[in-house]
Amino acid sequence: LSNEMGIPLIGAGDLFDTKNPDSQSVDVACKILSRVGKGVYYIQGDHELADPPWLRVLNRGEWIHNRTVTFGDYRFYGLDFAPAGRSGVWIKEIPVGVDFLVTHQKWKDLVPNMSGESLTFDMIPYKLCLLTGDCHAMSVGTFKAADGEMGRYISPGTLCVQALGEQSNKMIYTLFSDG
Repeated sequence: LSNEMGIPLIGAGDLFDTKNPDSQSVDVACKILSRVGKGVYYIQGDHELADPPWLRVLNRGEWIHNRTVTFGDYRFYGLDFAPAGRSGVWIKEIPVGVDFLVTHQKWKDLVPNMSGESLTFDMIPYKLCLLTGDCHAMSVGTFKAADGEMGRYISPGTLCVQALGEQSNKMIYTLFSDG
């Protein structure tokens, strides 16, 4: 789809479901990502968090953790899954003027009973569009940022079923600049 539409592919973490993926999974990912013509941009999720990232080792895509990339008129900023105690700090460091935040965090607003450290949408400093991994259910909506402005969030859910009670309809999103 990325090639057909001439757009980059943006990954919000957990391409691999483990820090040590098996060779077949790595091989399949490598073959698929090598066919993406307009570029692959990604951050790491909690399951695959490695140093250096697997896709960087494989020379597949551009790791955008703590980096801004621009597509047309829009600025995207990436944040890997943050270990306990770091996520709130990283959120405060989002550069001014970012249009999209690509991250893989636990959001209390999406999963109120989630265990472990989680963030809330009101920690996001200003209005932007949040593209987030980690939440296993597809969800789209609006939120109030710390500055009182309304932002939008998109959580496509997982690419595969992770638990028995989970939604089986899996999504990808195509973002267009025409509103």
